[in-house]
Amino acid sequence: MARKRARVAATVMVGVLVLFIGSLAFNAASSATRWPGPLDLVRRYPWITLLALLPLAFFAMWPGRPDDDASKQHDQGPTELQRERRETQAFQLPARNPRFTGRNRELGQLRRRLTDPRAHTVQAIHGMAGVGKTELAVEYAYRYLHEYKLVGVLDAERGALIPVQFQTLAAELGRPDVAPQRAADVVYGLLAEKLPWLLIFDNAERPADVVGFLPTGSAAENGHVIVTTRRGGWASRGGTMSVDVFSRQESIALLTDRIPDMTARTSDRIGDVLGDLPLAVSQAAAYLDYSNTPPEAYLELISTKLDAMLELGLAHGAQHVVSTLWTVARNRLIDEQPTIQLLELCSVLAPEPIPLDLFIGRVALLKEPLRGTVSDPILWVNAVGRLADLSLIRREGSQIVEHRLTQSAVRAAMPLHVRNQNEQLALRLLTAHLPQDIESDPEVGTLWAQLLPHVLTVTQTGPSAETAADVGQLLQLAARYFRQLGNLTAALPLAERAVAIHQAQCGLDHPSVGDDLNTLARIVRDLGDAVGALPLATRALTIHIAAHGINHPWVANDLITLSQIHLTMGNHISALWLAYRASIIHEAMCGPEHPWVGNDLNILARILRESGNPREALETAERSLFIHEATYGRDHPYVGIDLTILAGIHHDLGHTTEALSMAERALTLDERTYGADHVWIVNDLTILAQLHRELGDARQAATLARRALDVLSSSGGPYDRQVASAKFLLQTLAACGQENA
Repeated sequence: MARKRARVAATVMVGVLVLFIGSLAFNAASSATRWPGPLDLVRRYPWITLLALLPLAFFAMWPGRPDDDASKQHDQGPTELQRERRETQAFQLPARNPRFTGRNRELGQLRRRLTDPRAHTVQAIHGMAGVGKTELAVEYAYRYLHEYKLVGVLDAERGALIPVQFQTLAAELGRPDVAPQRAADVVYGLLAEKLPWLLIFDNAERPADVVGFLPTGSAAENGHVIVTTRRGGWASRGGTMSVDVFSRQESIALLTDRIPDMTARTSDRIGDVLGDLPLAVSQAAAYLDYSNTPPEAYLELISTKLDAMLELGLAHGAQHVVSTLWTVARNRLIDEQPTIQLLELCSVLAPEPIPLDLFIGRVALLKEPLRGTVSDPILWVNAVGRLADLSLIRREGSQIVEHRLTQSAVRAAMPLHVRNQNEQLALRLLTAHLPQDIESDPEVGTLWAQLLPHVLTVTQTGPSAETAADVGQLLQLAARYFRQLGNLTAALPLAERAVAIHQAQCGLDHPSVGDDLNTLARIVRDLGDAVGALPLATRALTIHIAAHGINHPWVANDLITLSQIHLTMGNHISALWLAYRASIIHEAMCGPEHPWVGNDLNILARILRESGNPREALETAERSLFIHEATYGRDHPYVGIDLTILAGIHHDLGHTTEALSMAERALTLDERTYGADHVWIVNDLTILAQLHRELGDARQAATLARRALDVLSSSGGPYDRQVASAKFLLQTLAACGQENA
């Protein structure tokens, strides 16, 4: 009413001004001495007339008391929007979740899709169990309730009950006499009087159960349809919107909003353990709310007893807790044993991408009927597709991912002996599939990076007698891989566990223990504890000599490890003799051009250089380079090691140009192989820094030395000698006043 009064007042005001200005203009242009009727008053007294009319206009514009319109509105009933909301008819619409969190992007996307005239008016919300599909659809219905004349929800999980629900809806719309078979057509006809409308088919199991009840023809243009489903196959029947788990910020927002004592840090860690699955996060909030458990104590419980905790805490509006979701899904796979086997096997691995080649390439290790399924391309594609169709896994090209809570629910439902069998099978698959030549083959790094999470998962618990050998071997291999990455702090406990497991399982003098001790000695030595590494390597040598004799290649490997330890301790004569003995064994067993001989020569060259014999070291290093390039090509990591040694030797001999060329080539090769921040490029950077300083380029020398220190500071080990070398170079530059030249 106030807005209408303002428009009337504005009109009156404009009329007054037009009359006044027009009368003045007419008076000036006219020679008449009198105007007709009352208008003559305007001619004779224009300013008095204006002053008389202005109060009338201001009165018309006066808004009155602030509550005038509100009181009249209250007397006259609800506003237009309120009447529209009140007139919206709801059918089986669940109560709104008053603490609904997040999903603004998904709600906006769903609204745009439903209202876009170019898009389908049928939209399927697709996602795994527990992701919140029904919650999203119900929140959409309430958020846009004022846009619809009718909002109905039909339970589509059992297709046979859909006609009965349409019959009930028809009765609410005034047609109680309709048979179930005709109810859907009648309802869509009646809905023509309630435009627009929204129908939600909730938890549809199969497209075939619902497609016969979707609107067609003109009826499809009069309203919107949302289908929530875990199943695929909806693209040909409408639009499909995939819904994923919460973002971490949404998990944090839900927990901190509902639990007063919850901190952002604790909620972040809870979200991580629960994989940000909305049902699990809501379940956690419900449990914390009614149990008054401190958030930190709850975090400890789900970190150590996740399977049991998933049975506790029913979230608002939920029909299931997370632990029952697998039971529901298993009922749908009751006659598909190979598919169940695959899902159970994946559940004992990490919740990370699993390459399908892990199963295809090792089919002989699988048990029937899964073995037969994997062997048949069509059956295999169907089995993987079936799990993806039920949203129990997510397929990403040649990899599949099973959510951590799906894994937990599947594991909890497995009998203990079945779980043990799957864990043993996972260990055998990984042991057989992972390459063991970690140090010499740069191509294995990609596969190791892909499977490392699964290795750490299957080896995290104490092994049984049946699994000890595989667990110990995988731990030793993982330790070697971490050492290759330069992450010594991660490598050390794995190598120590490998030793302990193999000793307990195989005895103190078993060759497997010797292998583990050799790996452990190298890690301890790299960490700067050559004294602690010496007895480990000595014991490994003793075990291998007793098992294989004095001239075995494994004995030579132990001799090389001992040689490097003695070199670190400054015992050049012992180091030289040990490396020389190792090279004789390898050359006799494998031939003079074998790459293992090249490795021995590389170590010998380093010892000769540090012993003050650069010319003999040069000849030895050049032979090592020749062997490695002939075996692996010019871009192999071993070639980079040779080039680094040669650069240092040429530097000692005063061959600055040759040293600079080799050091630059070594850095380029090592960066390509390991990355720009790997600890193994530090030697390249330090040598280059020294060379640039001697060439008078102090600025570049300081840049390279600082970069070496930055790499070392972020590494997983002390690397004392390299740190000291880089710091000494920077101090020398600073003392000479050249650092900022």
